Amino acid sequence: MVLLAGSAVAGAAGTVGVELTGRALQGVGAALIAPAALTLLMMLFGSEPRELTKALSLYGAAAPAGGTAGVFLGGVITEYAAWPWVFYINIPIAVLALAAAPALMPGGSGGARGSVDVVGALTVTAGLGAVVFAVVRAPEAGWDAASTWAVLAGGLVLLGAFLAVQASRRAPLMPLSIFRAPNLGAANLAQLLLGGAWIPMWFFLNLYLQRVLGYSAFPPGPRWSR
Repeated sequence: MVLLAGSAVAGAAGTVGVELTGRALQGVGAALIAPAALTLLMMLFGSEPRELTKALSLYGAAAPAGGTAGVFLGGVITEYAAWPWVFYINIPIAVLALAAAPALMPGGSGGARGSVDVVGALTVTAGLGAVVFAVVRAPEAGWDAASTWAVLAGGLVLLGAFLAVQASRRAPLMPLSIFRAPNLGAANLAQLLLGGAWIPMWFFLNLYLQRVLGYSAFPPGPRWSR
């Protein structure tokens, strides 16, 4: 529902502020969907290791497949429809998912419910947001500007507070004990490096194709001659 609302706001936006609000709502919706999807996989297939492996493989393949399709279809929709439909296309998909959810969702087990680490969620979200804001705004404000370093320092302090909260909570958002597992730590580091290289690549590649080479959102492919 949050992703649906964010897509509607972003598509109907007439100002930068409204557009950013819609995109923020989309981000919140995506952040809620990802762990919920993994939880459903564990509930549905956790008792069958072989089926769980297949489900997790399909889940892992969905992200790169969706990213690749999104880059291509985004250009098609922008060129032959209109840019708001890049966001509006999520609405019918979300409606279908909401309609099918009651039939596909597993029934409640009636077990004990876990607590929600609200303080941990707020500190890590605010900390990461402040760090990203400082880095993105630094080229405009200047890396030597006091505001840049103040926001960056504030973000790092919040991230430090997040770690302190996780160490003191009985049911933390991110148990710090996971860093003691070498394989899990290596996998997380690889994922961090991959995300830091792969996601910005698509952003700068699009800027290069449009602003340097002058391509439209969906240009015809070049004809190579031998």
